[in-house]
Amino acid sequence: MKTMRVMAVMVLLATVIFGQDNFEQKTLFQKGTVLGGYGGPTLSTGKLNDKYAVFSGGEGAFVLNHRFIIGGAGYGLVNRINISPEGTPEDSSRYLNMGYGGLELGYIIAPSQLFHIRVSSLFGVGGLGSHGHVDIWSENYDDEDFDVYNDVFFVMQPTVSLELNVANFCRLDLGATYRYTSDFDYEMLKTGDLDGLELKMSVNFGLF
Repeated sequence: MKTMRVMAVMVLLATVIFGQDNFEQKTLFQKGTVLGGYGGPTLSTGKLNDKYAVFSGGEGAFVLNHRFIIGGAGYGLVNRINISPEGTPEDSSRYLNMGYGGLELGYIIAPSQLFHIRVSSLFGVGGLGSHGHVDIWSENYDDEDFDVYNDVFFVMQPTVSLELNVANFCRLDLGATYRYTSDFDYEMLKTGDLDGLELKMSVNFGLF
């Protein structure tokens, strides 16, 4: 009974003390929140399966209070990467098809400065397959020789960039990114072959 009385007195005191405070709930979107957005092309290059690879794609996102990035991005392999065992004849070789994309989250440090830092990470899924030695634009190309979705994988790709405010509506990003992929099942590649460090450049247009 004594314990109940002590608890009742403590609740009463807390009510008196905190009841005088003007309640103002903190939320993500407060009065005066600035919402912007951007989009643009992206190009990156690095090693993939011990060979040089070039990816092109694009990204788009909302920018909250000039700093918080919430959006998406997607990339596809541009150049030809032979994934056949060494010594395989040219007419029997297979070349990698690969693309991935997903949700991108990030933060911009000191966005009002001419040069500033942007950190972000992509969380998504991708697909891989292969095609024969004949280019897909060739007249001799066979559709049955082109498989894109042989298997899928999850991907996480953190990025650190130096960003330049070219104009109020344009920003140029130069940075480094590392692609981590999950396990996948593809006879010509093993887990880890799709991982790697890349140099990345993007030009974004919008309201920052």
